[in-house]
Amino acid sequence: DTDMMRRVVAAGVEAMKTTVEQIMSTPIMTIEESKTLLDANDLMAQSHVRHLGVTREGQLVGVISVRDLIVFLTNLPRK
Repeated sequence: DTDMMRRVVAAGVEAMKTTVEQIMSTPIMTIEESKTLLDANDLMAQSHVRHLGVTREGQLVGVISVRDLIVFLTNLPRK
């Protein structure tokens, strides 16, 4: 993902020596699986993130990305 590479390059460190902890995004932005795609899109836009953890009853069950939204929406049948 480009986020990781930007942070590694900006920090001037070698990717093979950089730990996940050094570049991870916090806090983790999550959304309940029962929310709509519009809710997910709005939260990503407001939070300036491209990925959200998807939760069910507080447990992480997946990840949704801006790319996932775009692929889904571009494959909808046209009326």
